[in-house]
Amino acid sequence: MKMLLVAVMVLGTSGAALAMQPAKEQTVVSVSGEPHDFTVERGDVVRFTPSAPAGVSVRVKSSGPIRLVRKARVRQLVDGEPMIGSAGVEYEFSTTGRGKAKVIFTMQGGPVPKPKTVEYQFTIE
Repeated sequence: MKMLLVAVMVLGTSGAALAMQPAKEQTVVSVSGEPHDFTVERGDVVRFTPSAPAGVSVRVKSSGPIRLVRKARVRQLVDGEPMIGSAGVEYEFSTTGRGKAKVIFTMQGGPVPKPKTVEYQFTIE
């Protein structure tokens, strides 16, 4: 019984020690606005926030040494109150190697009757 208690204490404290470790640092490159050429480093996370009116469907395609790791709906609060028209979506891509990468957003629906495409190309070093 004493051995079991010691084993539980050791496992319990090592789990707590792991939980107290700081998160791994990452560089997040936030991209918005008009497409432009840019360079990131391997291991960086690249975040895109495409601008689209409410009711528009957004499709995303990517190619190159990247992969989509997170899509998040984002709201902004000012003094605890939601800002009107501030809701949006962010897409985060993890870089998986070196080379050229491309992310294409296609928006359609609502006030955008014809598909609108925005293409970002960048280099991963």
